[in-house]
Amino acid sequence: MIDVPIYPTLTTAQVRYILKDSGACALILANHKKFLELKEILKECTEVKNLIFFEDEGVKEDEGLTLSQLEGMGQRLEQEQKDLVDRLGSQTTPEDLATIIYTSAPP
Repeated sequence: MIDVPIYPTLTTAQVRYILKDSGACALILANHKKFLELKEILKECTEVKNLIFFEDEGVKEDEGLTLSQLEGMGQRLEQEQKDLVDRLGSQTTPEDLATIIYTSAPP
């Protein structure tokens, strides 16, 4: 996984550019309000298949996962595959890309 931070002060056009240019497949949102601000541009960001919400208030089941739901899925996966974290960790190298930071995006 590669982290691509998106600052909350960016315009929706800038967010759309970053999501499309980076090829992001998941978007972690602070809350449902932020989702509503971005809902229209997300239709154009076809690579984004997963939405995760830190706060679960107002989130509808068909909109995405809450962080607590994702954590539950992770706990179940960890119980089923006890060596998963070690296995994935052993595949990571210092040369792997960790973060893409956009210092500017078109308006």
